[in-house]
Amino acid sequence: MMEDMKNERDKLIEHFNQDRDLKEKILLTGVKKICVLGMIKYHQIRQNLFEEVSLHPEVIKNLEVLHYHAENNFPVEKELVFKMVPELFVHEINRLDARDRERFRKPRISYTRADGDQLEVDAKQAAIRATEADMLFEKTMTMEMYLLE
Repeated sequence: MMEDMKNERDKLIEHFNQDRDLKEKILLTGVKKICVLGMIKYHQIRQNLFEEVSLHPEVIKNLEVLHYHAENNFPVEKELVFKMVPELFVHEINRLDARDRERFRKPRISYTRADGDQLEVDAKQAAIRATEADMLFEKTMTMEMYLLE
């Protein structure tokens, strides 16, 4: 009887782990579930302790929905999970197309001094991003040339 229950649970997990679209639901299990619950707890504590932190009501609602589903082992929509904790699902987000991938990108904080000069860290990051874009463009052009030949 325990084996049957375990097999049913494994089939259910397989079903929800299939990669179809963002409206599809996934089941949070294991380390990912623990990490998601930890991130939710972090946002709740940050909201309660620091008065300068004020989360948007929609974000709070999404956190509550995510917490309820994760805590009770219910499947939750991929879009909600990717929106609330994109750090944990980088590989899954990278498999999406470019438009969806851009929706889940976290904004990068830019630090500039009062006199308007950009910090060296941000300047280096911008240069790295530029070279990465150039390399990606070069790779794309090489692939297109290969396909045209």
